[in-house]
Amino acid sequence: MKRVLCIVITLALVSATGVALSQAYPTKPIRLVVPFAQGRRTGSRRGGWCWGGDGARPPGLWHRILQQLAIALVALASLAAGTLFAQSYPSKPIRLIVPFAPGGPADIQARLIGPKLTEAWGQPVIVENRPGGNTIIATELTARAEPDGHLVQVISAGFAIN
Repeated sequence: MKRVLCIVITLALVSATGVALSQAYPTKPIRLVVPFAQGRRTGSRRGGWCWGGDGARPPGLWHRILQQLAIALVALASLAAGTLFAQSYPSKPIRLIVPFAPGGPADIQARLIGPKLTEAWGQPVIVENRPGGNTIIATELTARAEPDGHLVQVISAGFAIN
């Protein structure tokens, strides 16, 4: 209670005497620069004749027409390029690498998925078991293979987390 009373008395004395506890802000006039036109004027401090005063005009009808034309040309070129450079996938047999011994869950899963992929892609899917080295042998084989998308490795959830 005493602390609150002291603060109130101090504030009352300061306001009555006009003594400021800190310097008033701002000490200099603030200059406010508005980047866009206000009202019907050009918005230029230099007396320019156009919007913005520096000769830059706002986007108009021709800007929009050219923009739509450019978008249409890019879309047409990308569609044409897609059909010209499209390659049939897969173009050769797919190798499905299993880094575990035959007869395990990953091998059974790969051998169940293999025939379905063969039907869908029209190319044979060959299941290869490369056990050993705690999956390092199969992983090195996959990492050093040509990156053409024709070699797939089956991994376990623990391997994916690592």
